[in-house]
Amino acid sequence: MNNGFSLNEALLSLFIVTICAQLILSCVHVLKQQEDLIINEKIEKKWFYTD
Repeated sequence: MNNGFSLNEALLSLFIVTICAQLILSCVHVLKQQEDLIINEKIEKKWFYTD
């Protein structure tokens, strides 16, 4: 094939796209956990100072 993708190139690009998607999703997950920790820390400080 002179002007097309071979199966190997298509599988490699699918693999690279899958890895990128997993990295993005893991970053989103970590950021969400950090946000939850910040909220929990604020709640704990508020309860600590009200006691």
